[in-house]
Amino acid sequence: NKYVKEYIKLGIKKENIDIFDYKNPYTIRDAYKIYKTNTIQNKKYDIIHTFSGGSLVLGFLRMSDNYNFDKVIFDSGPMFPTNRCTYNYLTNLYNIPKIFENTLHNIISKNRILHLNNEEKQFMFQIENNFERSIFPEDKHKLLFNSPKDNLILLDDILKLNDKNTQHVIYDNSDHVQHMKYNKDHYIQTVYDFIKK
Repeated sequence: NKYVKEYIKLGIKKENIDIFDYKNPYTIRDAYKIYKTNTIQNKKYDIIHTFSGGSLVLGFLRMSDNYNFDKVIFDSGPMFPTNRCTYNYLTNLYNIPKIFENTLHNIISKNRILHLNNEEKQFMFQIENNFERSIFPEDKHKLLFNSPKDNLILLDDILKLNDKNTQHVIYDNSDHVQHMKYNKDHYIQTVYDFIKK
């Protein structure tokens, strides 16, 4: 992993780095499985570095008091558990023709509530009421890398996430999860400064 190599260069030991591999959670059931599987034990991280849909995973995990962090870095995100965000992500990721947009929108909307058991429904309501506060706590330091070239994210919504502990870095030359590739020196220096403050 190229990011792990850069963290090691910054002086962080490999044994202190966890890599969380996940399948993109497109449904509430997917999200609930991630939550149930990974919040059994207490987890406390100094820094979490998320990419794209990984921010959704972080938000789902944070529905539990067992999962916490001091600082968070969002690369190409955060994403939001909303129909609009899911729709935007899927249509741009898979270049879905306009003719199918209404069908996809209906599938996404209905998939949020169909065939959920009571625990999953309760989890969905918890997400709808607490997700933004959970993923973006005001008392935590947050660093966000994004670009207007990235059409998988909702940049206007992301830029509204702003408090005294938030730092936005906007590149004009990089696509989704390509910010370090095209801005390596600045990206790494910004991460280093963020870690040290």
